Amino acid sequence: MTSRRLPVLVGFLVLVLGIAVVLAVGAGAGRRNVPARVSVPRVFPGSSHLTADSTRSPLGRAVALYRQGAGVGIAGTPQVLAQGSDGHGTRTVDVALDRGRGDALGDPAPATLSPDGSLVVVGERRATPAATDLVEITTATGAERVVRLPAARGVVPVAWSQDSRYLAYVGADATNVVESAVAGPLFVLDTRSGRSELLTGDVGAAAFSPDGSRVAVQSPGSPRIRVLDRSGRTVDQLLAPDRARIAGGAAWSPDGSLLAVLDDVRDHVGFVPVAATAVVPAPVPSGGRVLGWLSRTELLVPAPLTSVGDGDQRLLRADLVEGDTSVWASVPTAGARYAVRDVTLATALLPRAQLVAGGDVDRGPWPLGLRIGFVVAGAVLSSFSVVGLQRRAAAVGSLVATAAWFSDSSID
Repeated sequence: MTSRRLPVLVGFLVLVLGIAVVLAVGAGAGRRNVPARVSVPRVFPGSSHLTADSTRSPLGRAVALYRQGAGVGIAGTPQVLAQGSDGHGTRTVDVALDRGRGDALGDPAPATLSPDGSLVVVGERRATPAATDLVEITTATGAERVVRLPAARGVVPVAWSQDSRYLAYVGADATNVVESAVAGPLFVLDTRSGRSELLTGDVGAAAFSPDGSRVAVQSPGSPRIRVLDRSGRTVDQLLAPDRARIAGGAAWSPDGSLLAVLDDVRDHVGFVPVAATAVVPAPVPSGGRVLGWLSRTELLVPAPLTSVGDGDQRLLRADLVEGDTSVWASVPTAGARYAVRDVTLATALLPRAQLVAGGDVDRGPWPLGLRIGFVVAGAVLSSFSVVGLQRRAAAVGSLVATAAWFSDSSID
């Protein structure tokens, strides 16, 4: 073999070996075990482009889903992150980014986490004329399923039944509008059968009752809250305070006696009695919708935006009996450069969740493109290294030959 071919051969061998290792790592992802214990880190992992995708490297079971960063023109590249129920694993949900690329600001498509942490569902901000659908991602295997839906202008998930079977979504165009402005017909999807049915029209917020038999709905700007059965028939009506709306899909208390309502102006969550005998607690400070309930008297809400500043986004535990709040967990914002939005928690897992120290983050294998890039760079550097060694060896050989010529006594 000529010396000129050696660098090429070494680079080729490094390239082949590196790609083989990369593919072997990817093939070994398969299924991830679901831990029996539900752990939540006190500090959630921050944004990182070294985080693996949930479909290529399964998480097992998720306990939280949240978005960090914003789209084009605003500081920070967006990521949708899923936090594992083992307290350490985290993955990106690239499907949400891919489905949101049609948005003018580059925002991800709306995504939500099922109450049992087994499914991530990604909707779409604007449906195509040809089809309306959503994507279900199984957290244990990373498998994707596209579910075809009745024609609508978009798919914006708003509420889950507590058994993770039924998903309520608004069929509205959600491109470049704030969450509170999204309104349209409300559909209910049976995730087991894949069938979706229209429940009612002109809805901006909704919440399932604890047993999933009823759905509270509210039209934008209206103080009237209608309680519907699964057929869409009105079985009860409630009255919310002025400027208040249903505080997200987890607004209904676990005992069914209260419905939380969000007042964006006053930055607090108040309560509307559903049962005549319900004791209505005082409002609690909140920067957004209810994230879940730890018990029938303890709920989780995001801290008011005015209290965040340049620090982390805090998730507050509010005790309705004692009337106080405390920090339950937080999500880093890197000095407010990566705004945190659209936090969804696995609400059915919260009552038995245990807080653990953060820091030991499992982000999975590096993204495939990055790993292949490093392999190619390693192959190129190997070739240049061989060339360098050959030149050095040639230089040393020349010096040895010159020294031998001077020391040769036969030379006159």
